[in-house]
Amino acid sequence: MYHVWRSGIVPTLAPEIPHLIQQTGSFEQPVSKQWAIPISTPYSPDSTCSSSHYFISRVMARVTQGLADALVAGGLFPPEDADAFKDELEDRDGICSIYQTVWARKRSIV
Repeated sequence: MYHVWRSGIVPTLAPEIPHLIQQTGSFEQPVSKQWAIPISTPYSPDSTCSSSHYFISRVMARVTQGLADALVAGGLFPPEDADAFKDELEDRDGICSIYQTVWARKRSIV
């Protein structure tokens, strides 16, 4: 997993957004938060985890597999790497993707 996401194939602008918002001068202090979203099966459906957690992890795994296919179709990712990535999603429990949200309140005009 490390190779796929740290390779630069899937770049991220998220860490820069709070700074960019701050530079505009139009917003109060931006707030940034990271969320770990399961993209493989983190729990078995018969564990103490709720069935909704299991369901979400399966949906997100399919979305992530679709992303790998889209990167292949766009010529940005070798098919053999996408296959290895999708196999890892199926075979390893507890893989998460990190999503970052950023929000800020618009400054009041006085």
